[in-house]
Amino acid sequence: MKKIIRNISLLVIVILLILQSCNKTTRSGIHKSEVIPEKEMVAILIDIYLVDGLLNYPPIKSSYSEKDSTENYVDVIREHGYTKEQVDNSIKYYFIDKPKRYTAIYDRVIENLSGIEADVIQRLSQKTNTKKNLWNGKRSYSLPDVGVNDPVEFSIPVEGPGEYTIKARITLYQDDQSSDPHCQVWFWYDDGTEEGKIIPWEKKILGKSNRPVTITMKKELTDPRVTHIKGKLLNHTDQSGHWEKHAMVSNISILKKDSEYEAMPPR
Repeated sequence: MKKIIRNISLLVIVILLILQSCNKTTRSGIHKSEVIPEKEMVAILIDIYLVDGLLNYPPIKSSYSEKDSTENYVDVIREHGYTKEQVDNSIKYYFIDKPKRYTAIYDRVIENLSGIEADVIQRLSQKTNTKKNLWNGKRSYSLPDVGVNDPVEFSIPVEGPGEYTIKARITLYQDDQSSDPHCQVWFWYDDGTEEGKIIPWEKKILGKSNRPVTITMKKELTDPRVTHIKGKLLNHTDQSGHWEKHAMVSNISILKKDSEYEAMPPR
């Protein structure tokens, strides 16, 4: 009988330990079931940043001056079906227990905000500037989300002779593992060979600083045989083993300035 009681006691202890381990909280003290999913956190943070930007715009700021600024953010969170406490706890959980996911969340937030900014800039430039942006790729790129070692390659048709300028805002984080990161661009046309004829631009070296930097590259096109501008915005030197990039590219534009000969009015 004593042996049976002892076995039952041991079984109870084991069950209690299993239940305790199942309900064990994380280092942050927040259980995973209380955490807002990543996708919804991204959407909430984007809206919060947009509201914050609007509230700093003088005409709008004056209209909400009597209201506590925190209430504005609470209203945004409620629109998503959550409370401020849930958002605070979720940020704490991701920051302490899932730092890589925390970084990924903010990378996606910045990527989306950069895309919104690029759209606004393009619409404004269309109203104030007759120059056409030849870029036909994505608005922004975030790595490693779009590919561990993606160099962000592009191929854009040219529109005749003239000066071509490429601009992009690039953030290369300090934990980026690429070797010799740089932008590489060239003019190209089909000369019958497998590779085609390449007319290289000057290479632009990229530094790892965690800060966005606007790079500008330009070159005059005089050869009428050229059909495309090609390049790699995040090129690198090949290296062995597993490694990942950590970078973001946004606000990409390719503009053409007509040559003096083309710009002259006909006689």
